[in-house]
Order: sequence, then structure tokens, then C-alpha cells
Amino acid sequence: REGQVTVLRDLNELELEVPTCHMSCTGTTRLVLFAGLFLQAPHSAVAFRGFLPVDNAHEGVYCSRWFYGSPAHRYGLCATHCIVAINDEPTPDLDAVVSVVSKLEDGQFVRIKTVSLCDKNAVFTLKCDYHYWPTVD
Repeated sequence: REGQVTVLRDLNELELEVPTCHMSCTGTTRLVLFAGLFLQAPHSAVAFRGFLPVDNAHEGVYCSRWFYGSPAHRYGLCATHCIVAINDEPTPDLDAVVSVVSKLEDGQFVRIKTVSLCDKNAVFTLKCDYHYWPTVD
């Protein structure tokens, strides 16, 4: 869907068609803990910054927080990133993340592809530690 917007630019009125999207105002409804990361669907504050999964450019789950001393912390993965793939398997939502990480074994190394809020891609490798940092949905 698109909406029509009238803007004033250089003292001229312009009629623009802008894409719209559905945004929930219920806040966080589901949280997944993996390797010490709090993972959730991108919330409204992230959307207001213009970081929504549009045209698969930023599809993924949002890392909202991490625990000090966790595998994520030890290997440099931090909050305010979207995880877009784990071991080259796309993670467009939390169900995909749970599906991928449920196949991982304790002590296994895993590659995590991320996109930051500044639109920078990065890949992190971390070692799963399910004894102290189990995955919780």
C-alpha cells in the first residue's frame, strides 16, 4: 500500500507517493535468549529510526540487549544489530532463529551475519555454550 503526501520543497508543493507498512503498537510480545543475546522483532523505536525490514534489505531479528560474560559478549556481538542469517541460513523472524539454533550443539562454532542501525554488515563467529547460556524462547 502507498499513501499520498504533500511536501513543501524549495518553496514548491510536491505530491509524493510513499510506501506504508503495518506497525504494531503492542510492544515486545516475544523474546528469545540465544548465546546471551535478547532477540526480538524490531520494535517501534527501531522503526522510527527508519530501520524496518523493507524489501528484504533489513529483514531479521533485533538484538535489544546482551549479558556481560555471555558468548555474544566474549565474541564481540552486541545490541542494536539485526541478525539476518545464522550459518548462512536466513533468519527473517524469531521462528527461523529458533529453528536454526535448535540444530546447533553445545561447543559448536556458529557464524552470525548482522546489519547495524547504521546499515553496516558484519559477520561474527561465536562458540555455543548451552551449559551456562541455553536458548530460551
